[in-house]
Amino acid sequence: MTPSGFLGLAGRIAEWISFRRYCSRISTRPSPPVEKIDYLPERYLEQLAEHGHNQKTGLPASGAELDWHTDPVSGYRFPAIPYPLLRLRYGSGYDPKAVWQRSSFREAVSMAASCRDDDGLFGIWERDVRRWAVMNPPGMGINWLSPMECARRAFNVVLAVASWSDYVQGNPASVMFLGRFLAIHAEYVCRNPEIKGSGLTTNHTTANYCGLLALAIALPGHPDSPRWLRSAIEGIELCMEQQVMADGMTFEGSLPYHFQVLDMFAHAALMLKKTGLAMEESYLERLRMMFSVIFDVVDAGGNLPQLGDDDSGVWVTPRGPEMPSMMATLYESIFGEEPDRRPPFRSRPESGIVTLRLGDLEAVLAAQPVGQQGLGGHNHEDLLQLCCSYSGRQLIVDPGTGSYNRDLGMRNRLRSMHAHNGPVPDAGLHYFSFHPSGPFDLESWLPVQRHFTASEDPRGFTAGVSVKYNDFELGRSLRLVDGALEVTDRMESNDSAAAGFSVRLVIPSQWQLEQESPRELRLRWDQNRLVFSASVPVETGRTVRSPEYDSLEEAHLIILHSDDCKLLSFSIAPCRSNDCRS
Repeated sequence: MTPSGFLGLAGRIAEWISFRRYCSRISTRPSPPVEKIDYLPERYLEQLAEHGHNQKTGLPASGAELDWHTDPVSGYRFPAIPYPLLRLRYGSGYDPKAVWQRSSFREAVSMAASCRDDDGLFGIWERDVRRWAVMNPPGMGINWLSPMECARRAFNVVLAVASWSDYVQGNPASVMFLGRFLAIHAEYVCRNPEIKGSGLTTNHTTANYCGLLALAIALPGHPDSPRWLRSAIEGIELCMEQQVMADGMTFEGSLPYHFQVLDMFAHAALMLKKTGLAMEESYLERLRMMFSVIFDVVDAGGNLPQLGDDDSGVWVTPRGPEMPSMMATLYESIFGEEPDRRPPFRSRPESGIVTLRLGDLEAVLAAQPVGQQGLGGHNHEDLLQLCCSYSGRQLIVDPGTGSYNRDLGMRNRLRSMHAHNGPVPDAGLHYFSFHPSGPFDLESWLPVQRHFTASEDPRGFTAGVSVKYNDFELGRSLRLVDGALEVTDRMESNDSAAAGFSVRLVIPSQWQLEQESPRELRLRWDQNRLVFSASVPVETGRTVRSPEYDSLEEAHLIILHSDDCKLLSFSIAPCRSNDCRS
């Protein structure tokens, strides 16, 4: 260990000792009551409750023990040592996210909303929280390593308490235990906001301050509550200022992360509004734009394109068919009006997101800049990536993320340009270089010039994006016209050795593919039938995709190749009845 590394560790251990002393002091004091945070609109709670009905059967039986420290896939058990001494070894087969998910108590939020009068369910939940506290003393083990996960856990407990408030307030032992439990989490998060050495905040920081805000409001009688509240409000406003671009997209380079951060910012704004406090007008205006990004990119089935990293993370609002309606409910509660109708076309050149929809076809085209102010923590090498849905069913998809921790080879494969469907030069020159031993920040990246065009005529919309790096210029144009999606790809290069380029489209396995001719396929999913046509021969194959975090499944692959630098085009259209087989 270097001298600077030793000093850093010594400082973290000193902070850990100070935190443990704080926890010892409050354990001997009377605990102030936990107030019910009553900020969520009834319609939102009803939707959350409906989501929770499907989870009730997943509760452990009375008396069942839960393992809070073992990764269920690898069997690796994280040691119960002070968190400053814990080190994650990337690519070692284990992943802490499964452990953190179990310790988040997220399912209890929707279950409590659906079973507010179920004292038996409340008893099981409180028993599990108490057992968690015994098995995870303050500052000990994997569940205290991430301030973001601590903030998430405490936020979920606060929301569950709000639904089961009558049971909590009617039991002095519950009041004392939960008050201390939440105060310990509040102090830990307040002491450990995840701000990079340069002062840069990320989605982790937003989670820190959103959780801290809920804790400060839920514990108004605690002597440290004013300090927590002040830190939370200042921190949330800083995160909004640093992380959100003028067009409403966050700077993470990921649509799934944008959704999660939007949910944090929205819940923070609504909490403050209900308590009589208000965010700055600039905060609310950017929040409004953040909502518009999600309303634009989500398809009719509630599917969110997996552009950039997707760890399947949610704050409160679940992903799925109910998500757009629940986000609209939050929007209306914050702004006092319904969201604007989704436009059929929108281009956001700053964030590199283009959306088109016409009839049953919806498409998103992306060329995002390097995220996190050049760190690229959640970017994929996915310039000109296309995601497309038909009738609310995903058709052309991003390959997803896999796992951050288990297999770095698979991690880097899934975020490489060869796994995405933008035009890839045969020369194979990468514009991103990923760390071979780390899952996040880029090792290096090439400067990329991006150019956006758009036009509209009575028949439909056309959007074009081109990117240029080194000697390559790649372009993709999308046209939605007469119920069909037409895509044209091109490559130009000053390199005499440059040959052609390829396009590899990932299709979910629920679609059935039938080769109709060398340049034409039939696609079918239940009653949905489409024709895929190309200007070049069409090959099909199999690949893997990650529809959700830490999950892999087989998918179809459509492969197109241009032997030179000329154009390559393909189209997707609904199958006319006289062209389709039964």
